[in-house]
Amino acid sequence: MRLPREMMDDGNYKIYEICSAVGYNSSQYFSQAFYKKTGMFPTEYSKKGGRKNEE
Repeated sequence: MRLPREMMDDGNYKIYEICSAVGYNSSQYFSQAFYKKTGMFPTEYSKKGGRKNEE
């Protein structure tokens, strides 16, 4: 199973596709959980270029 961050870094998936793939039924709940883990919302992470800009 791929991690949500990997799927976002790939750039070929929508947020709702990622949350479904990792087992969340609600994209809102997924976004909240992602924020707690990373400190940013999935849309922010994607717009900033994901891991490429974390360095």
